[in-house]
Amino acid sequence: MVHKRFIDAGVTDITTNTYHASVYSLQDQGLDGYELIKVKAVELLKDTLSTYHAGSELRVWGAIGSYAVCFRGQAAEYEGVFVDILPPIDIMKVMITYHQNEIEAMKAAGVHDLLFETISSVKEADAICEALKSYDDINTVISFTCRQNSVLLRHGETLESALRILLNSKKVHGFGINCTDPGTITTLLESVHDVGEFKEIFVYPNNGKFELYKSEEEPLKMVLNSIERWVELGVTVIGGCCGFDAEDIREISKKVQNLNICKDI
Repeated sequence: MVHKRFIDAGVTDITTNTYHASVYSLQDQGLDGYELIKVKAVELLKDTLSTYHAGSELRVWGAIGSYAVCFRGQAAEYEGVFVDILPPIDIMKVMITYHQNEIEAMKAAGVHDLLFETISSVKEADAICEALKSYDDINTVISFTCRQNSVLLRHGETLESALRILLNSKKVHGFGINCTDPGTITTLLESVHDVGEFKEIFVYPNNGKFELYKSEEEPLKMVLNSIERWVELGVTVIGGCCGFDAEDIREISKKVQNLNICKDI
């Protein structure tokens, strides 16, 4: 019923509950039937839509987590240092294989709009682009997590350098910023405003209540006060990541609807 609460709040885009459901993390927990678990997660969301919102035009995005989710309990996506693993492990090859498996599982579940979330390094973005080379029938957004009060990804590269990788790919339709301090989003967007054209720009920050961020202003208020500027900078989908609940999304949806110029997730 979690999905229903968010749908009732007025969303136009919604993600599957699969961020942590990677083949490696599930096997580590002794769970088999990896692809079937993905399929079931998608079915649950689609059943909710057909039962409570038949005829809805909501876009369903298959959520694919960073390779960091394989390092359970380490919050590895907030530093990205796993991409610096030295030989004999070929971390680039490992990440490409990981994301290929994730793509195949989502396709098997019938989802062709894919959202790669909480990517913290240029190297993993490059790995995703490599994994996408064999696919022509999917719509892809890659979303990055960034440092507070900076224009850098968690791993230390600029967001601009990451977006240039995406623009060279021809397989990526949009980028996003998620799991990031809401007070940092505007600076990040302004830093990449002239980098190139994307069909989609997603923004869904953290609520800032965690120790990861030290924000004085109430997070939801920061988001609501920033929406108009974000739209001016090309954002197409606005929502919330960790800590934002359905009531927060309802407030965001109301603000977006009042502007009548953007979508919300």
